[in-house]
Amino acid sequence: MTRCCGFCFDDSALIRNDLGISDSRGPCPRCKSTDTNLYSPADLRDSFLSIVSVYNLDPDGDSLFDLLRSDWNMFLTLSEAESRALVIDTYGDPNIDGQRFKRDSEDKSASRSRAFEDLSNELKCNNRFFPSKGLDVDDFKDLASWFEGELDEIGRTWYRARIEDKVEFAVTQLGAPPPDLAGSGRANPVGISYLYLASSPEIAISEVRAMPAHQVAVGKFVVDNGLKVLDLRDPRKFVSAFALGDTDAIRAVQEVLPLMQSLAYALSRPIIPHAGPIEYIPTQYVCELIKRCAYDGVLYSSSKGEGVNLALFDPAKATGVSVERFEIKSIQLTSEQIMSH
Repeated sequence: MTRCCGFCFDDSALIRNDLGISDSRGPCPRCKSTDTNLYSPADLRDSFLSIVSVYNLDPDGDSLFDLLRSDWNMFLTLSEAESRALVIDTYGDPNIDGQRFKRDSEDKSASRSRAFEDLSNELKCNNRFFPSKGLDVDDFKDLASWFEGELDEIGRTWYRARIEDKVEFAVTQLGAPPPDLAGSGRANPVGISYLYLASSPEIAISEVRAMPAHQVAVGKFVVDNGLKVLDLRDPRKFVSAFALGDTDAIRAVQEVLPLMQSLAYALSRPIIPHAGPIEYIPTQYVCELIKRCAYDGVLYSSSKGEGVNLALFDPAKATGVSVERFEIKSIQLTSEQIMSH
């Protein structure tokens, strides 16, 4: 049987061999990855069957391949034909390819996703401080634990930018604003100061909407040791279905993934500046909840490019160490035609 690797499944735990069942490394004959942990599909069968067990046979459902790609971001590297062959080899029965399934937790998943949409609308339009549809703290804390990340592993060096006008800023002037100057942001309400950091100087510059001829100061910051964050960069990619182990855990995460994807999208989607004070209210609520669950911050994808942002709830937990200056020469915009109503 042709061997496979973690990149075939796009599964982080298999890529790292967290399960400890890879017995060799080398080039993958399926996805062509080089020097990677290799597996016999049969050795992954028990874990794979646990994942499949959260789906029910249904003639009106979808293929197992489609569900696994949609729910767990599997098989993004392989073609559809190669992915279906891997499903058959790992499951151990060629008849699996012709069967149709539905999610065991479909109703609960949809309900959680709708709950955040309803909450967002209520916070923006009806009840600001005492919503009737608020998220339960203890329930959210249990669910969030599956998406917990440590900055010691993710990276402790981050960047923050500020447009200069005649006066050059020292690195001590590139930190979070004092509370009385803190405007409304994606994570923080007005008057509460968080420190927003970016994964690269380029993303930091993009976040301040610098234009050609602007001079921008970019500070390098190092965060404290031992900080834990809620990682919402890509919830479906963050969680390994293979590493979850038992069916109950797989079902619980499958149920909450649509909610976490909704939160991730809300944090990273582009917002027109003048709409921010209203559109940011739901994510401010969620970040307050994340802080209540004893996280130091939240990670989310940048709306300005291929990068990551970190909202740190306590600005004192990062130290500015240096500053560099850049002159903006040009910016690149992309557009897409939309249908007129």
